[in-house]
Amino acid sequence: MSALKAAGLGAMLLMITISFPVEAKILEEREVGSWRLIAISSESGKYKFCDASGPLDQNTRLGIVLTPSRGWYLSISDDTLEFVEGKEYPLAYAIDDATPVNAKAHAISTTILWIPVGSGDAAIEPLRRGNRITFRDADGNVVPFPLDGSSRALDALIDCANRHLGVSSLPANPTVMRARGAPALVL
Repeated sequence: MSALKAAGLGAMLLMITISFPVEAKILEEREVGSWRLIAISSESGKYKFCDASGPLDQNTRLGIVLTPSRGWYLSISDDTLEFVEGKEYPLAYAIDDATPVNAKAHAISTTILWIPVGSGDAAIEPLRRGNRITFRDADGNVVPFPLDGSSRALDALIDCANRHLGVSSLPANPTVMRARGAPALVL
């Protein structure tokens, strides 16, 4: 495993350690193109989610998270940043040239933010079709992420949820591959 992949997995395991009062277990972990899919559950099964993080070659990482309640979240993780756990951070994000969406990012650990995006297919369709997502924080810092392979990653997340989270009847769309997008900037 490369150092960057290990750092990304380290950030995820840190989040699990902080967020779960009991030991967490990995139900599944695999690469889906340039994304890493992971299914996680607490020992009791009370806390579960599937996450696809990528692209794998960046320090600041984008994640797409699906929970058993069919809630979709974006996550931003970076081991070099320090957030105040439990604090909300205002930001905006836009997919391609769409109108920016104002959102509140929740610091679930000192290195990970989760941004709720809704539930159901409508919440993720722009991610499936987009080429790039760009975040802008309250200070005006811009962080773009390519969405190469996001359709395939979303299909894998839906499959993960169907198998590990007890979510049924979430249909997967046909895979659409994309060309590599813009490089990431540090938030």
